[in-house]
Amino acid sequence: MNTPEDAGLWNTEQMEAWKPIVTFCQQNGSKIAVQLWHSGGKGSHSHKNGHFKYIGPEQGGRITKSASPFKLDEHHFSVALTLEEILSIKSDFIHSAKLAVEAGFDCL
Repeated sequence: MNTPEDAGLWNTEQMEAWKPIVTFCQQNGSKIAVQLWHSGGKGSHSHKNGHFKYIGPEQGGRITKSASPFKLDEHHFSVALTLEEILSIKSDFIHSAKLAVEAGFDCL
């Protein structure tokens, strides 16, 4: 998740919430796709109305993780993922893809 306002598809409750949206689009002649992604070092930001400013752990945000460590500024840095975390993310993507199929998305 990049911002706290981002839509998600990582649990059954979210999948169930997507179903009527997917159905509505399809019933009106449209195809609907979902893009799954990991925000990596770009995560933990405020909504666009907050100018996408980094939200650190002290403000309720999180330390971001990516393929390698980097520092954007004195307040925003990302740490490298461990192999175990990478495998967990892979598993999470598989789970979300299955939820997308169950929700009826036409494309992933």
